[in-house]
Amino acid sequence: MNKDEQDKTIDLIKEEAREEMAAEEKYDNVLNESIEPNGYNDSDAVKYAKKWAKSRNSKYKSHSADCTNFVSQCVKAGGKSMSKPSSIPVGVKDTTKYWYSVRYEEWHTNHYIYRWKESTSFIRVSDFYTYWKNKGIATASYSSKAKLQNGAKIGDVVQLKKGDGKWFHSIIITGGSKGARKYCGHSKDRLDEPVKNISGAVSYRALKF
Repeated sequence: MNKDEQDKTIDLIKEEAREEMAAEEKYDNVLNESIEPNGYNDSDAVKYAKKWAKSRNSKYKSHSADCTNFVSQCVKAGGKSMSKPSSIPVGVKDTTKYWYSVRYEEWHTNHYIYRWKESTSFIRVSDFYTYWKNKGIATASYSSKAKLQNGAKIGDVVQLKKGDGKWFHSIIITGGSKGARKYCGHSKDRLDEPVKNISGAVSYRALKF
């Protein structure tokens, strides 16, 4: 193969990769087409949570501590729009002013690889809470699992606090009835797990989208 043929082949590979990525983006956006940009459809958020509770969506980076990243994806699927600066920095940006996770492509030899630009508000427990509270989302606090299960509704994002005062985990309420709620979550993957089975938390707070 001469150089012109090789260059042509690489260009074709690049074009095919771009078309495949565009098709993935179109598919990923289907859930949000009928939702107002800043609305929230708890049914769609829960549908997403149940679909991805036991796996990972390649549109987003997967983290070892993935809980808040996961609930952010659920909230996005429920209709909340990302907020991005005009120039998005590479890597993770420590901020509660914006909320985003952006996948982009880098060309390596003969194929593209995915990279991500993320805000800490998208992937960090405390910054997620601060971002949405500052946006006017209603919050509620609960001192026990019993009170949480009586007060939380389907589609609420719930965060857990340890005895040392640190908020350490995020989940989304996805089912059950009042007094017997179920949730989905990442890090330790959970699909419709009974809230009564939660351990290691002394209190709870909910973001009621």
